[in-house]
Amino acid sequence: MARYGESVTALGSYKPVNGVMYPFFIESGPKNNPDQRGKITVTRMEANVPIEDSEFKMPAAPAAAPAAAKPTPK
Repeated sequence: MARYGESVTALGSYKPVNGVMYPFFIESGPKNNPDQRGKITVTRMEANVPIEDSEFKMPAAPAAAPAAAKPTPK
């Protein structure tokens, strides 16, 4: 049987990025066990960066694997 517990997520170290405040530190994990929490520190964040339209195209489908040769009956 699965056991469920409470979790907590803390956001901090807010800094402005193009006029919007974003958290540069995130900590998340079990409420009663701080040593088990994952921590993320953002060192750089950019907003409204120009992106080429080609970045949004679907990638080509993978080539089909060649069919395995069937042994000829003797």
